Amino acid sequence: MQSDTQATLIVASALRRWIWLILLVAVISAGIGWFQQTRTPRNFEAETALLYRFGREYFPISPGEQRRNWGENVMVSLDAAIFTEMRLLSSHQLFERTLDKIGVAELERRPAPNPIAVKIAALLPFGADEDVQTSEHQRLAAVRDLAESFDITRVQGAALVQVAARHPVPEVADRIVTAHIEAYLEWRSELFDRDASAYFESQLARAREEHGALLGARRVVVQEYGIFDATVERELARQELAEAERLLLENPDDVEWSQTAMEARANLQQVDLFERITEPLDARIRAVLDNIAALEAEEANWRLTRDFSETVAPVVAVIDERTATDNAIGLSPKVSTVLAGAFGAIFVSVGIAAFALIAQMIGTKGSSDTPAQPAPARPASKPSTSSGSAKPSKPVSRAAGSLPALAKQKRRSSKAD
Repeated sequence: MQSDTQATLIVASALRRWIWLILLVAVISAGIGWFQQTRTPRNFEAETALLYRFGREYFPISPGEQRRNWGENVMVSLDAAIFTEMRLLSSHQLFERTLDKIGVAELERRPAPNPIAVKIAALLPFGADEDVQTSEHQRLAAVRDLAESFDITRVQGAALVQVAARHPVPEVADRIVTAHIEAYLEWRSELFDRDASAYFESQLARAREEHGALLGARRVVVQEYGIFDATVERELARQELAEAERLLLENPDDVEWSQTAMEARANLQQVDLFERITEPLDARIRAVLDNIAALEAEEANWRLTRDFSETVAPVVAVIDERTATDNAIGLSPKVSTVLAGAFGAIFVSVGIAAFALIAQMIGTKGSSDTPAQPAPARPASKPSTSSGSAKPSKPVSRAAGSLPALAKQKRRSSKAD
């Protein structure tokens, strides 16, 4: 307990003795913190959220699958779709588009500097401005800084993506987020929401033209063979052949029925040849008709989806916007200055206390290692008249106390002599 009290007294005495140094370091540290804060001001963060209602771009639905229950597959596909959109939001090409909207000068805009800090920075060797870069290097650096200022995350368990951007100027942070969302929606529209009406019209025109050509080719074959319905013609030829063969059995020498049988067989051959020619044409005509029907249904579905997204529920909706004015990141300049001064004072105080304790320990150890020496002889004092005889003085051992105590005792002895 006594050693702890003595250590406390030693530390308190050292701190009182060096209080001027502590205050000086605190002021210097606070000044450094203030200067650093003026050189690198804190950022402000603007935030917004994107709500997704995906449609045909990720989940194509054919007319026969409109009532299909997707079940768990929807969640898996939703995760993949959200991840794809996040990659689009963080792509280099999109950051270039955003930079084109806001400009390099706006991105490099900073708060008005403190005049005192500017003068101090001009005197320091590391406070001078950097070398001027070329426009291309400046643009690349601006795109890199713009990408580093963004934080794009998904809200877990929801079809939401949080988009946040940081900048020392709150107005610029708001402008960056707005420009980035605008560039993203424009680029996404180019990728997914292109006008497909021209495509459908061209495909339908081509299919209808092919259908007309096939019908024309079939009409030529019909006119050449004189057969309009192969099934009917085949059945008539078979009946005629069967009747001719029956009559020939009754009268084999009948030339007329023999001629009729030959004509019936020739008709059957013509029907077979007609079918071999028209069968691929009919198959192709049916395929073209199916293609036309599918294109018409697809066009109707696309127009319905487009009108619904434009007028009722867009695929991407911007919600939960938060401006950067009241959303500062980091400590304020006053708090940073005070903390820097406090840390500097604490650091110096700890160093002074440690140095005082170490010096005391070294002094105590040195006094204990010094061998005891006899005290110098003192001259005999005259006996006092008030007392019978003088008592001999006791020798003082230097090993009895510490060095400061021995020094005090030596001064007392000198005064007594």
